[in-house]
Amino acid sequence: MTHRPWTADNGDGTYRDPVLNADWSDPDVIRWALKDGRLRLECRPGPEDPRLRADVLTQRLPAESFTASTTLTLTGGRAGLAVLGDTYAWVGLEHAPGGPRLVCRADGEDLMPPVPVPEATARLSVVVGPGAVCRFHTDRGEAGAPFQTTAGPWVGAVLALFAGGEAGHAEFGGFTVTAMSGDMTQRGRSNDSTL
Repeated sequence: MTHRPWTADNGDGTYRDPVLNADWSDPDVIRWALKDGRLRLECRPGPEDPRLRADVLTQRLPAESFTASTTLTLTGGRAGLAVLGDTYAWVGLEHAPGGPRLVCRADGEDLMPPVPVPEATARLSVVVGPGAVCRFHTDRGEAGAPFQTTAGPWVGAVLALFAGGEAGHAEFGGFTVTAMSGDMTQRGRSNDSTL
């Protein structure tokens, strides 16, 4: 696997003014920071539908068949790993009156019953297969039914990381993409990369 950090360096191996790796779309409105190799996104108010939020990090799907994985720790609000297009689905954590819980939703509907997660930490992944069929997984197993992604209006479907809510923040561990076909030619990458 090729390791690539969250950020791009200044051309000399330093990170004086870090910017996100070029694979990520970085809208200026996102409040993010890096600490100890983890990407921190501030939870901010806005629509629950991540397609309608301005503060979402996105990147094009890197291959026809691949797995994308990350870890998430949440202190408030909701956050997760999403696939966005004309339709959307995401897996992640949200704080509810009974405490933090693991959720998986597609177009605003639960794909599984919420699962209490007192530690507010989870490993998240999405497996995208032929025909853009997505299966979400967590460290607790498969999360919900398969989801058929659809192309968005501008760049097709995209992977996304987001955080929303009135307070708190989300911390994402390394983001790893592994092609199942042995080829990531759509993006011109080697077989595996950690972003």
